[in-house]
Amino acid sequence: MTILHSIKSKLLGSFSLILIFLVVVGTINFFQMNSIESTYKQLIDERSTAVSLIKDLSIAINDEKIATNSYLLYADEASLEQYTAAIARYKKLSHQLEAIINDSDEWLLLQGLNLLQIQYTNYAEQMLDLKAQNKTADYMAIGSTNIEPISKKFYEAAQKLTAIQESLLKEGIANAETQTAATQKLSLAISVLAIIIGVTVALWISRSISRPVLLLSNAAKVISGGDLTMQQFEISRKDEIGTLAASFNIMVDHLRRLIQEVGINAEQVAAASQELTAGAEQTTKATEQVVEITGEVTTGAERQLSTVRDGLKAIHHMSEEAEMLSTEAKAVSKEADSSSQLAQEGSLNIRTAIETMRNIEETVNDISREVTVLGERSQNINQLVNVISEIAGKTNLLALNAAIEAARAGDAGRGFAVVAAEVRKLAEQSAASAQNIAGLVDSIQEHTMTTMQKVALGTQVVSSGMDAVLAAGNSFDTIYSSIQGVAVQMAKVTDISQDISKSTQQLVSTFEHISAVADNTAAGTESVSAASQEQLATMEEITSSASALAKMSEELIGMVNKFKV
Repeated sequence: MTILHSIKSKLLGSFSLILIFLVVVGTINFFQMNSIESTYKQLIDERSTAVSLIKDLSIAINDEKIATNSYLLYADEASLEQYTAAIARYKKLSHQLEAIINDSDEWLLLQGLNLLQIQYTNYAEQMLDLKAQNKTADYMAIGSTNIEPISKKFYEAAQKLTAIQESLLKEGIANAETQTAATQKLSLAISVLAIIIGVTVALWISRSISRPVLLLSNAAKVISGGDLTMQQFEISRKDEIGTLAASFNIMVDHLRRLIQEVGINAEQVAAASQELTAGAEQTTKATEQVVEITGEVTTGAERQLSTVRDGLKAIHHMSEEAEMLSTEAKAVSKEADSSSQLAQEGSLNIRTAIETMRNIEETVNDISREVTVLGERSQNINQLVNVISEIAGKTNLLALNAAIEAARAGDAGRGFAVVAAEVRKLAEQSAASAQNIAGLVDSIQEHTMTTMQKVALGTQVVSSGMDAVLAAGNSFDTIYSSIQGVAVQMAKVTDISQDISKSTQQLVSTFEHISAVADNTAAGTESVSAASQEQLATMEEITSSASALAKMSEELIGMVNKFKV
């Protein structure tokens, strides 16, 4: 059949056939059981009820008889009421029995019972009337002549009707049992037929499935052994087995091609893994060198950071001393101004005897990265302080000579003596201040040399020689000129000290920036060192993986060679 092309259709068809048989069996059983149930219900509802009603009719007649006799004996109203109730009950039972009887013989018997009951009632009425008339002999005669025969006939007819009902009940039960047995036999026959058909269809389907599946299973075993040289299956079926066989043929063909491609790719992977191993080894060696160099750079950066921090401390100290130098220079400049004023007052009293003194020129080259400039300026300050000390000494000597000349002049030279004494005092104060400045400058130079570490302090001092041809007449002129020179030099010293203070502040900022850069450099070199070590570990893993890949490629080639294509 063209309909049953697929296994699904075959299975559905076979199971549908079995289900049809089961439905037929169930339907037959359903209707037969309904028929049997109806039969039993009829037997129970009609026959059993009829038998019960017949018995109740006999009881009603008997109750009517008892009530009649009781009334005849006692003439009481209760007996009369029982008599009336018995008649009514009989009529009701008779109507119920007539409703369920459907056989003519039974109906005739029931009508006979009703007729006997009517006759019985008529005679009973006569007896009751005679009782009322106190005619005992008459109603006794009616009772013996008519009532008893009627009662006997009634009971006989009732028994006959009961026997008919019982016979019909037995017959109905026998029919129901026969019908049940027939239903069971039919159900059994259909079930056996369904089993035979189901087994036949199951065997047919199992064989149609198992044979080609067994062929495919054997072929799969051959393929699992590495043999792909088998021929394609020729299964001319249009169901899932045919589709499976076609798919199996396609799978074998694709697997054959895949094995060939895997063999080629495995050889290429083996060659590439060998090249990768060689490259990874070279990279590992280079990375080891980078790690070693990075370690050295890290050590150098840490040393540089330590040196910069020490220099920063020294620069802070030098900045503090530069501020002290500026303060002292301002004080000396103020004292020089005072000396100049005093010399001017003395020049009013003495001849202009001050010889022009060449100003001391100080040239300070730019400090290398501002520290060199600071050192040169400190050296110039030292030279200037020496000049100031010299000038103060000479001023002191001139003041002494002026005092001697004033003493020689007598009273006329007293004013000069006083001025000479003041000038001498100022010269001594200038010398003391110059010594303090020299001490501060020496301290600055010492800290500058410590900070820079081998930064050469080239200081060139051009000093002009002074030829003082002093005479008694121009001694105070020379003192005035000297004091003016001191004032000018102290102003320069003040400016230079302020420049030194600014330079030290800039130098502090520069060294702080250098310190921060050194910190970042040290941290960066540590990060580079850690990254280089991680890269070295990674390259070692790559080398190991490349070796493992080469080994796996060789194993893959060996496994591919096991297949026959």
